[in-house]
Amino acid sequence: MTAHALLSGGIGSGKSTASAVFVSLGAAVVSADAAGHLVLAPGGEAEAAVAARWPEAVVGGVIDRRALGRLVFSEPGGLLELEAITHPAIARVVASEVEAAGEAPLILVEVPLPIDVLGEGWPRIVVDAPEDLRIFRLRLRGMEPEEIAGRMAVQPRRGEWLALADHVIDNSGGPDELAAECRRVWTALVGRPPG
Repeated sequence: MTAHALLSGGIGSGKSTASAVFVSLGAAVVSADAAGHLVLAPGGEAEAAVAARWPEAVVGGVIDRRALGRLVFSEPGGLLELEAITHPAIARVVASEVEAAGEAPLILVEVPLPIDVLGEGWPRIVVDAPEDLRIFRLRLRGMEPEEIAGRMAVQPRRGEWLALADHVIDNSGGPDELAAECRRVWTALVGRPPG
């Protein structure tokens, strides 16, 4: 039997790193962010509508996601408008990829926000790290302080993330601690240790 869960956490918390650990343990991970890239790519289901609404984000005929992010996060209601355009298309891509994942012991859908993209009521795993560590990680990725502050401002606060969680992965330590946290959550969801 396959277990399912949503994997989320604030920007810079380490969702992608935790996803990689789960994949190494045998899970299938579907990325809602990757689905977002697909629907905004040339010919993607949401590309035309987003390009028409935010033409300043189109660079060389392609939507520049970083420019789009700056625009959306700088205007009131921008994120909600973008989500209204893209989320239905993203949900369709994610559902198709979950179906294609087959019989993995654990299928995770990595989502940037604590929303159930499939409407399935799946358990929520939240990857957690202190805000100062998250900011440090984002600076290492090349993000400017203003951009970090803007993105964090529209996401749930740490306490809100934790209140939404069925399972919390503490990602304030090193790789070994993260792997142990992922194995603990795997065992809770699947009913047996990985392997």
